[in-house]
Amino acid sequence: MKDSTVLGFEGRYRGMYSEVTSSVPQGRVLGPILFIIHIHANDTKDCLADPTSLFLFADDCKIIQTIKSFSDRYFFQSQLNKIADWSAKWQLPLAASKCISISFCKCEPTFKHNYTINSILLQKVDQITDLGVIFRD
Repeated sequence: MKDSTVLGFEGRYRGMYSEVTSSVPQGRVLGPILFIIHIHANDTKDCLADPTSLFLFADDCKIIQTIKSFSDRYFFQSQLNKIADWSAKWQLPLAASKCISISFCKCEPTFKHNYTINSILLQKVDQITDLGVIFRD
């Protein structure tokens, strides 16, 4: 569908031709479903190694891993790099400036790590709301 032209309709009136710049239609009910099919068809889970977990909902993605050591931190960063490489390969750019990092632990703050995506430092937060549920550090 990418690099093609579509004819849009509004109500019963014919619209204008538009170039398709994305492989997933935006602003429609089918958009999130087609996005998930596209993501799963293009090996997202295959690019990550255990014990990293990937959770997808519509166009939202969460990457989770238990961090118990310094090597776990570097491994998790390598997994973030793999996701960034995957998104570039499939021309689905990540909005790294909208990505955040949250840690759930009883550890010392010095154990927390700065993570990046495409060399952009992820903002650290103490609380997030996901699907109406509040998660706090």
